[in-house]
Amino acid sequence: MADETKELTIRLPESLVERLGGAQKATKEATQATVLDLVRTGKISAGKGAELLDLSRHDFLDLMNDRHVPAIDYSSESFEYELRGVREKY
Repeated sequence: MADETKELTIRLPESLVERLGGAQKATKEATQATVLDLVRTGKISAGKGAELLDLSRHDFLDLMNDRHVPAIDYSSESFEYELRGVREKY
């Protein structure tokens, strides 16, 4: 079930809009950037992000990769802990 939408107005310099390929593409870029930031900061899940952008989970993960948004939040401390466990076991 898709969320209802609300129209927002943002002001961007014309040169930026042109650089993004016009108003329609700028709107798409702004929407994607907002959703990706919400995923990156843990405010929504990747699944919800895919839903909001009307993308398949696979396509959304590709977008995350293209924009350097990690698909998993794995701290270096967690990685070190897991690595110690593997080393001890093997």
